Amino acid sequence: MAYFDRFDICEAHLLVEQDWHVGGWLRERPSNQRRREATSVQLARMQFKPAPGLSVETLSENGREIYDDLVARYRLSAPTSMNVEEASNDNPPSLRPESQEVTGQKITS
Repeated sequence: MAYFDRFDICEAHLLVEQDWHVGGWLRERPSNQRRREATSVQLARMQFKPAPGLSVETLSENGREIYDDLVARYRLSAPTSMNVEEASNDNPPSLRPESQEVTGQKITS
């Protein structure tokens, strides 16, 4: 189960938006809908600066659990015709095939 770490949470939220955005922001995230702004804008306001080369592969184990939880919570679909690494490196999220839901453990805040 994931634990609370602000840095891991910020990285995971940023990557979920980068991987699954539509028109620059993640529409499935409720606070994005309320504020009508992207997660990256909210993180910039918090003065969060991601590491260069940040990717799902560079997340800590906890960060990856948080990322997987967010994908499951927002009911984003995972690629089926290729593995996740190939999809994230080669195809933008809008071109990824739709498929089964990714599951993860829920983080309680």
